[in-house]
Amino acid sequence: MDSKEIDKDPFTAYEDILCRDGVKRRIYPAKLKHKDKIRELSPKFNDMLIAENILDINSDGEYTDEAWDAMLDVLVMAFDDKYTKEQIMDFLDVAQATKVFEVFYGISNLKKKRMTLTMV
Repeated sequence: MDSKEIDKDPFTAYEDILCRDGVKRRIYPAKLKHKDKIRELSPKFNDMLIAENILDINSDGEYTDEAWDAMLDVLVMAFDDKYTKEQIMDFLDVAQATKVFEVFYGISNLKKKRMTLTMV
């Protein structure tokens, strides 16, 4: 994708994320086919406190990249395998990664529904 305006999709929940490189990238909620991979990877990292994944320490007291790698694998899925881990690390920051997980896991839509229900 490039920096051109992304076509609007009126039938699907999604959010456009403005990345650090100035390019808007579209994130959709996870596909049902991702269930097993999400189950495998999500317990390995913290999707809300990204810094914990950087500071992950194993049982020997040494830093490990297990959490970081698992997080990046999910981010690759969130971007529909259009970008490599290296590309994602270049254009995404910590705050944006948290937002990507929110959209990918469908959390933002749940929040919107709750807000709508409480306002009625």
